[in-house]
Amino acid sequence: MAASVAPRMTASILILLAAFQLTGATVVAGESAHDHFIHERSEQLREEAQDLARAPVIDQAKLADLHKRYEELEKDMFDFTKGEKDVCPVHQMKMTAQDARIAYGLLARDPQPDPDTRAWKFPFARNWIEGGCVISNLPKTGRVFLCLKCVEAEKAWIEQHKK
Repeated sequence: MAASVAPRMTASILILLAAFQLTGATVVAGESAHDHFIHERSEQLREEAQDLARAPVIDQAKLADLHKRYEELEKDMFDFTKGEKDVCPVHQMKMTAQDARIAYGLLARDPQPDPDTRAWKFPFARNWIEGGCVISNLPKTGRVFLCLKCVEAEKAWIEQHKK
């Protein structure tokens, strides 16, 4: 029996394509293994959605599969253990994976290092995730690796840079 089909360019496929473009835009800038992992999956799904959109009719089973895989990608976006090794590249210590709160909005906090300082000195110090300014129906928790030596190094950096 043939898979059910719908007229070309349904609202679902347009929404899915827009979501893939937004997903790609949010992760392209980073250079971590996690960002690379998410970006590669996002690009693959986006290309499949574009191919599906170009078809004379849209296979609903393929569309449903793309939606399911996109929802999995959305969950993985906040799992910063995906694609990462469990050994801190700075301190060569095994890290622990833990659930982390996602903080949304404009955050006021202690002095913060620039991204290069964080990456070179304590890349796995945060036990929370910066979710960005957009607050909507997004996850409240994610997953991160935590290196205890990174936590100590970040605390020392903040103390040294307080006014």
